[in-house]
Amino acid sequence: MKPDDKRDNTPKPDPALKGYVSAKEFADLHGVHYGLLLEDIRKGLYDSVITRKQDRFIYIKEDAECLTFNFRNEIKGYLSLREYAEDRQVDYVKLKNDVVRGVYSTAKKVSNHWYIKETEECKTVDAPKDRIHLSEYARRHHISYIYLEYHYQVPV
Repeated sequence: MKPDDKRDNTPKPDPALKGYVSAKEFADLHGVHYGLLLEDIRKGLYDSVITRKQDRFIYIKEDAECLTFNFRNEIKGYLSLREYAEDRQVDYVKLKNDVVRGVYSTAKKVSNHWYIKETEECKTVDAPKDRIHLSEYARRHHISYIYLEYHYQVPV
């Protein structure tokens, strides 16, 4: 493929689309997640939508009311589990297990992702320094964590 043969993914100007913007632009304008917007479009929440199969773009009336949930305000002051685990230097899988078990009072699930308040004290205890967690062993040896957890349960 020559450098000149790059695919142009920009929408073609069309008079029929006057007053419409691409779904991506609409998501950016309203500060919502693009994937959530597409999901809501598929569910039929938006009635001012034009889908053009020939160029695979979805257009929404520019002045349409945004009905997609804006989760940014709901997670302000929170960290994702991955960010929290990295910041507190604890194992992500162990942290997630603790969150699901209800160890963290400020943990909440928003749009299918877990978040913990930045100020909450870390209650997840990692293994001693001369040992590694089972999930780390699985990652290093390219073995399924679930497989190891199921087949090699250690009695407590």
